[in-house]
Parts: sequence; structure tokens; C-alpha cells
Amino acid sequence: MSIYNLISYGCFLRECSIEHSIVGERSRLDSGVELKDTLMMGADYYQTEAEIASLVAEGKIPIGIEKNTKSGKPMRRDKILQL
Repeated sequence: MSIYNLISYGCFLRECSIEHSIVGERSRLDSGVELKDTLMMGADYYQTEAEIASLVAEGKIPIGIEKNTKSGKPMRRDKILQL
């Protein structure tokens, strides 16, 4: 599902939900990911499935957002300005 978003070219979106967000180029969002009111910067390069599997096996973190990650609303701007 995608509602009122800007999604850059070259993104891999797999069964995810994006609402009121900007997703940068070459971003990878796995299944179950939910983005809401989010600015996600893109990646400088792609990682192949083999590279991702190798990184995970080594305990390292691949580029992108992994399965079932939720990104909720950030702090409201009007609350920040009320100092």
C-alpha cells in the first residue's frame, strides 16, 4: 500500500506499507515494513542477494530496512517549537 508518497527510482519494495513518506533512490524495504511520515535516504549502490546473505551470516547489517520494521510518526513539529 502506498498513500501520498515520493518514491525514487531503483527501489526494491516487497509487500510493505508506505504512507506520507519519501523513499530515496536504491532503497530496499522488505516484507512487513511500515513507514509513516518518514524521510528515508537512499543508498549509493545496490547489494545483491548473495552479498546480503553473506553480511547477515557474518553478523553485519545490510543496506535497507529488514522484515517487519515499523517507523512511526516522529515528534510533532509544533511540539518542538513550543520551547
